[in-house]
Amino acid sequence: MDERVRHMIEVAVAVIVLLVVIDLFIVSNQMTHKGLQQVYEVNAWNDRDLRTSIKSEGDYDVTGADIISVIGSIAQFDVPIIVEGNRYEPGSSMEDMDLSVIIVEKRYTERVERSSDGAIQAIIYES
Repeated sequence: MDERVRHMIEVAVAVIVLLVVIDLFIVSNQMTHKGLQQVYEVNAWNDRDLRTSIKSEGDYDVTGADIISVIGSIAQFDVPIIVEGNRYEPGSSMEDMDLSVIIVEKRYTERVERSSDGAIQAIIYES
């Protein structure tokens, strides 16, 4: 085989290997970016300073229908919800709760009660 043909084949193979390496670098960089973005989103919900800086407590108005929806998923919160003095404990089933005191169309203001270390102790809705 001619020396120049062999050299051309070696350069072609080197270029192909270089392109494959660049493609693998780009794909791994994108996957790393997506993974880090997911980790950031998960940790953002766990960081109470970040969560409370998004919207100040007391400026948040909800309807009674929204509150009933939140009470429906109370097991996820592990925090009691108090609506107009009626306390709804986590772990209770919807059948055991008296939701008739919550007026669906009424607007309620949300207030979060925290302990000295910043942990949420109760979510309170008042009209």
